[in-house]
Order: sequence, then C-alpha cells, then structure tokens
Amino acid sequence: MSCFFLFNNVYFTYYYLGKTEYFSTVYPALNSDSDGIVVVHIEADFISQILGTDTVAVQTAVIEIGNKSMTMVQRVINTKTNEVKCYCKSIMVAFSLETHD
Repeated sequence: MSCFFLFNNVYFTYYYLGKTEYFSTVYPALNSDSDGIVVVHIEADFISQILGTDTVAVQTAVIEIGNKSMTMVQRVINTKTNEVKCYCKSIMVAFSLETHD
C-alpha cells in the first residue's frame, strides 16, 4: 500500500475552508457583497504530517475581538486519533467593501 503526504500549502486550504464554514455558522447574516474580512497576519505550526489516508477536520474558534479585528485559532486534527496535525493563528480585519472603511 502506498501512502502520500500533503504539502504545507494544502493546510492553508483547510484553514480557509474552516474559516468559511465558521462564519456561515456563527454569522449567517454576513453579506459577502458588502462585508469584507481579510487576513492581515497568519502563523502556522506544522506538527505532524497529514497522510493521504488520514481523515481530518478543522477546529476553529475566535479568541479575541477588537473594534475592527479578530484573532482566530484553528487546528487540523485526525478525526480517528484526535492527533493535532497543525495549528494556525490568524488576525483578520473587517471592513466595508462599499466604503473601504
């Protein structure tokens, strides 16, 4: 049986999908036509490889909310073993796409 691993850039795709799901769940009124949220800082720790045979999930939480920014933490885990594969911390800024404020 051959096994392949995922390259580090794939982890950021998992984080993006986790953010999208998080916002659609906790803030369904978010209007993507007028509300913008952009990542201004991101850091990641790669703890363990994700293998092609792994089943993973992204856990996401906002840990700090400022006036126009928020800090989000995420981790990708193996759903069978709960092993943390990677950890990410992002700072995001919200702004109006109409007024750019």
